[in-house]
Amino acid sequence: GFAFAGDAALDLPDLAPFGPLLGRDLGGAVRAEVTGTLRPDLSALDLAFDAATRDLRLGLPLDPLLAGEGTASGTVRRAGEDLALDVSARTPLLALDADGGLTGSAGALRFDLAVAQVAPVLPGLSGPATAAGTATRRPDGSLAVAAAATAPGASATVDATVAPAAQGSAIAGTARIEAADLRPFSALAGRPLAGRLSATVTGSAAPDLSAFSVAVDGSAANLHPGNATAARLLAGTGTVSAALSRQEGGAIRVERLAARFPNLSVDATGQGEGRGATVAFDARLADVGLLAPDFSGPVTARGTASTDGATTTLDADVTGPGGIAARVAGSLAGGAASLSAAGSAPLGLLNGFIEPRRIEGAAAFDLRLDGPLALS
Repeated sequence: GFAFAGDAALDLPDLAPFGPLLGRDLGGAVRAEVTGTLRPDLSALDLAFDAATRDLRLGLPLDPLLAGEGTASGTVRRAGEDLALDVSARTPLLALDADGGLTGSAGALRFDLAVAQVAPVLPGLSGPATAAGTATRRPDGSLAVAAAATAPGASATVDATVAPAAQGSAIAGTARIEAADLRPFSALAGRPLAGRLSATVTGSAAPDLSAFSVAVDGSAANLHPGNATAARLLAGTGTVSAALSRQEGGAIRVERLAARFPNLSVDATGQGEGRGATVAFDARLADVGLLAPDFSGPVTARGTASTDGATTTLDADVTGPGGIAARVAGSLAGGAASLSAAGSAPLGLLNGFIEPRRIEGAAAFDLRLDGPLALS
């Protein structure tokens, strides 16, 4: 079949005019020289290249790291399953090196990435970031991947195995992430954050997620998600765990979902398929005084919630101190609701919201809402 063989030189002082043709925001200058052979389907290639860039812009989120004078050089060779490369790229903010070789049953590839300053691409963060790893081919054809990354206030590691293509390229392994202080991530989240968070994910999955089995175990301390009420509920040291699975093309099962904090605990199990899901939950607030200072004692909510992707149905019982007892049932769809709530509750629960006014006594209620969730 057709193959390119020879030398090519490229000198583009401004990429911007090519942007509309490719549908991307392009810019900057590129000079490059390429020597070697290449098939259009990339089944075989043997290339050596040397390039220089200035303020390169490719329409990608990482474009700020390509600003200034840059260079890229290296060799790439591929023949069937065999791959070998030795590549290096540099800009004032970015340094990338990758080298090694893989065959169908042996070899290893390595990469090392260093970013001098992440602020241009991660607003609110300041400082360097790194990532390094290896991919090692085993005799059975599987690929063992080990990688680690650091960023200001956070770190992550991955240890995984990718099965051979003949076995579906299934992925199995463990990933760990830790953020010692969430405050620098506030700008990225668009809200004030605080606290410490760490998590471990273990399991296996098909590349298209048609089947998987995943467990998540995490811990947190003094989480503040940008809401004062939620911060009170999540105060102290807590844990979160979950186990989800899916058989080939089947329903997603929530085998375990649990959160344990000094003030709040939640347990849930469920199953979902397509856009639908049903979850049974059991939640406990250790002390209602966190929300209503005139009362003390635990509040519990038990029930089920289900959705078909368009409508969410709720059926729950709530109990607590001071005669709190209610049943909430109904559905939510779009901006409309069909909900009923019946039971009793002390009026003093409202005192925290109407200060300095105060009310006392008890109220029995039987309420129903049918229509849009709006005040008019």
